[in-house]
Amino acid sequence: MIERALSNAWLYEFVQTVTGTRISEAKMRAVLGPVEPTARILDAGGGTGLIARVFDRGRDYCCMDVDLARLRVAVGRGATAIQGDASRMPVATSAIDVIVMRAVSHHLDDAGFEMMIAEARRVLKPNGRLLFLDAAWAPSWLPGRLMWRIDQGSHPRTIEHMRTVLENHFAIERQMAYSMHHRYLLVAARPKG
Repeated sequence: MIERALSNAWLYEFVQTVTGTRISEAKMRAVLGPVEPTARILDAGGGTGLIARVFDRGRDYCCMDVDLARLRVAVGRGATAIQGDASRMPVATSAIDVIVMRAVSHHLDDAGFEMMIAEARRVLKPNGRLLFLDAAWAPSWLPGRLMWRIDQGSHPRTIEHMRTVLENHFAIERQMAYSMHHRYLLVAARPKG
């Protein structure tokens, strides 16, 4: 029933807002730092493009998601949109300056998560940056355990697991772990060699 309700793009966005997306956006800005005015930004698994608020208006921001209804909302906000899967991105190699992956990995099994991170490395320019944020599995954190019961994603991972997968392809420049309803891992990283 929850999955069905959240298939409504506006309800999905309301839930994102109520669960603290503004707090996460501020932390994302702090960890990422300045972004060049000409940067090409890809929000992989971007839903309704809500996270475009992290970047100044006028940037080349593209929202990619598998859900057309959510992409229509992003386009209504002025975003460019691509329908696509974050583990098989329909994007040219070395074409993106900043790729954002917020709350996507817990929707993918381990193989899909590895593929998504490898794809991020492929589509980023050699000096591009990854901004990764997702909720973590933390059995001792009661609010998080309760949230995982209603979350659409069925593959929560520990902070250590997510960090290990990221470090296979990226050099982590900045990271932050914090807690709200869930425990979260936020990382800014550049592609390795």
